[in-house]
Formats: sequence, structure tokens, C-alpha cells
Amino acid sequence: MSNSKYLRNAELVREKIGDLLPGDGPIDFNKLNYNVRQLVNTPKAISSGIPLSMSALVANYQMATFASQFQNKIMLDSSKVPTNMVGFVLATSGLGKDSTVNAMEDAMAMGYAIIDQYREDKAREQAREKAETADGDEGNWMQYYKKPEPLSNAISTVEGLVSRLNRFARAGIGMPSVYVGELG
Repeated sequence: MSNSKYLRNAELVREKIGDLLPGDGPIDFNKLNYNVRQLVNTPKAISSGIPLSMSALVANYQMATFASQFQNKIMLDSSKVPTNMVGFVLATSGLGKDSTVNAMEDAMAMGYAIIDQYREDKAREQAREKAETADGDEGNWMQYYKKPEPLSNAISTVEGLVSRLNRFARAGIGMPSVYVGELG
């Protein structure tokens, strides 16, 4: 795909949601999505010195990551694109990057618990169906049970990432995310 195609997609996105995006000036808290505003306030309990720009970026990342769990696609210029986000926070050590991410993850924990319970129930149901099909009795379903992949991620190869993404696609719910606290 050519760079002009990527640029065109970016222009389409900006055209559709341009009025929701912050401008070149400071972020207007009131223009943020309601859920993002709630998350933005979460790290304030840790430190009042966390910049709105950092908190808003992390909140948007958390919302995009959560939305990606449902594997919905967005139609963008005749292509279906998964919900995703790449963000970078460049800040000095001690500003609260990791604590901001952790506070927002804690705030989202109940939603992830519901997703995990759904995935666990689905894995058990599939194991019972396999046992019934293979043995005519679902009583020994545990031998067919496969624990769902964890949503947290530690990938070391491209092949590993592709394999993991394919397993999530087959499961129909859940999507791994990658968070790196520091590069160096």
C-alpha cells in the first residue's frame, strides 16, 4: 500500500471526527468523550500534577484497547479496520506515566472481568460440546477444555504475534494489547 493511500485514510478519519480532535492549542476537557473524561480524572487521586495531555492520551488508549476486545471493525474508505490506537507519551521520569496507566487499568478492571468471564464460559461451553460430540457425554469436558489466552501481552516475535492474533480471531472476543513503559 502506498504512502498516499495511508495519507488518504488519515484524511478520511480527520474529516469524520475532526471536530472531536483537539486542535493545535491546549486540549479542551469538555470536548472529550464522557468516558474519556471520567478516565482522565482517575489519576488525579495519585497526583494533581499529571498533565491533561498525558492523561487524555492514556485515557483514549485505554478506551481504544477496551473497544478492541469486541473485535468490531470500522469501515474506512472501503476497508474494514479494527479498532486500535498507537500513542506515545514522551515525559520525564517521575511524571506519572506508569501510575496513570495503572490507575486507568484499575478503573477498567470490572469491564475486563466481565469479558474474561464471558471468555471462560465460552471455553467451557466449547469443551462440553466437544466432549458430547466425541464421547456422547459432556461429563469429561475438562479433557477438552482450553483456557482462554490472557488479554495481557508479551510477544517476542512477529510470528508469535500473528499466531496469537489468529487465536483471538477464532475465539471471537478479546484482543491482546501491547504496552511498553520505557524504551531504551
